Amino acid sequence: MSNCELPAVCDFSITNVCNAACDFCGFARNKTLAGAARCVDADAFARALPIFHRRGIRYMTLQGGEPHAHPDIIRLASQTVAAGISCAVITNDWFLPRYIDPLAAAGLERLIISLDSANLAAHERNRGLDGLESRIAEGITRAHAYGLPVQASVKVNRLVRYDELPDTLHRLGFDDVAFSYPRREPLGRWPPAK
Repeated sequence: MSNCELPAVCDFSITNVCNAACDFCGFARNKTLAGAARCVDADAFARALPIFHRRGIRYMTLQGGEPHAHPDIIRLASQTVAAGISCAVITNDWFLPRYIDPLAAAGLERLIISLDSANLAAHERNRGLDGLESRIAEGITRAHAYGLPVQASVKVNRLVRYDELPDTLHRLGFDDVAFSYPRREPLGRWPPAK
């Protein structure tokens, strides 16, 4: 990496499998996938990590689908950290109570939880996951016990009531929030091809 380049971030979709039924997502369990259900091969992922590192990737977010649906999620997180890349997971949090202990032991550095609304009943309906609020609260509490910061990832959508969001984020214990905007056009490449 040259002195003028900043460390890069890689959002890596490790599976197209998901347990949620979000209306805005092509990976939703109630939608037809384009092709078969897939999970990244952990051995191939391990071989790719040194290449990512040489290209300046210092931060990686494992995402999906739902990354906890990947049978080797702990191994992938551990491999990422061992390659000198900071590892985060973005999740709907349904499976997190089962995985937080081994993820923390693997060196996970940040947890990102998707949130669709300040109204948790609306969030649960949109995700098709009844009881998700209590799992989110438990996941955040347990992540904090390991010193892991927890970020809310809010997709701008019709369910978000921005005036109510700060109270919900504070009540659940989120450390910060990031917003994402739906796009229809591909993001393209950076830097642009010459």
